[in-house]
Amino acid sequence: MAPLQRELAKLFIKYPIDLSRQMHFENGIEQLFNKSFLQPIPSVLEERALYEKQLILSIRYQLNKDQLILRRTADEMNTYYLGRLNECNQKSNEYIQNSTYYELIETINEINTEQQQLEEIIQSIDLQLEILYQR
Repeated sequence: MAPLQRELAKLFIKYPIDLSRQMHFENGIEQLFNKSFLQPIPSVLEERALYEKQLILSIRYQLNKDQLILRRTADEMNTYYLGRLNECNQKSNEYIQNSTYYELIETINEINTEQQQLEEIIQSIDLQLEILYQR
């Protein structure tokens, strides 16, 4: 609902109308928006959705079975990477180890949990903010 409200706000900035008409319009749009979710989808669309869900589950199962990975690349070309999972993990680890863009701060495991790490980071930030505040 929030994206719809943002778009309506932009619309009313671009085309201002009196407040009562604006509120009436917003209420009508909200009712239509909510009503659209109460209507059942056509059976043809429901069947297609179920078919595509099964297709996706089948692809996911086959990828896991063959230890493959399918990922969208980071470029804007809408291309995908398909490769062996272990090769992808190896390349990722090599990149992180050989790159100067990453620094290992701490390993997360049973002893050093993610929650503990987050709490330490928050404490560190709080301390630095307190020092800045005192200046």
